[in-house]
Amino acid sequence: MGLSAEGITHVYIDGGLTIQGFLREGLVDEITLTLVPVILGEGKSLFGPLRKDVLLTHLSTRTFDFGYVQVKYKKMG
Repeated sequence: MGLSAEGITHVYIDGGLTIQGFLREGLVDEITLTLVPVILGEGKSLFGPLRKDVLLTHLSTRTFDFGYVQVKYKKMG
């Protein structure tokens, strides 16, 4: 039985490997990215390797006085 069968419509997913798994399985309908005003010298890919591109449509952008920018997207198709 899936979560939607139990009436669950929104789930918060966090953590690089967890998000990567959900993206690979096509289980992400919306994604919110929060940008922090720091440029890292090195790092890892945000979502890691995926089998195919995930096309997104912009839903909203929110800015915060302390410098964060939050962008919300919906998966196309």
